[in-house]
Amino acid sequence: MSLAELDTLLKASTAKATPFAKTVFEPGNEWPATRVQEFINAVGSAAAATTSEAGWPHAGWVPVSCLDGSIFLAGTPGSVFLRNAEVTGRLAIVISGHGHAVIGQGTCRVVTANEALRAAFAHLGGADLADDERPWLRGLVLFTPKRLFAS
Repeated sequence: MSLAELDTLLKASTAKATPFAKTVFEPGNEWPATRVQEFINAVGSAAAATTSEAGWPHAGWVPVSCLDGSIFLAGTPGSVFLRNAEVTGRLAIVISGHGHAVIGQGTCRVVTANEALRAAFAHLGGADLADDERPWLRGLVLFTPKRLFAS
């Protein structure tokens, strides 16, 4: 997703929001995609909610980064988060801090780390380590939001 596509999604999500959501994420106070990206990268972690194939819910804190409008989350191979992301491809996220939040719902898929993603997750440390010593680089999930709110 590009920053322009993220901007369009943010506006469309707010326009279609429930009356209650509109009181929380007021039209006119929406953040542009660049602000959303800066916020996600500043916070660096998200509550990620998935479900198993049988419908069992699971939530946990995972590292998050936004690169050129695309939102990536990191999970450890073998984790419930990563397994559910692979099996169902559905994800909800909440990123909060400093009195602000980004909340979203959408689909996801596991992706392979490249140099840009390695840099995007540099805040996790271990830049001097080999990839096999940084398990989060083997469990990257690309989140494609269908609805996203930020304020």
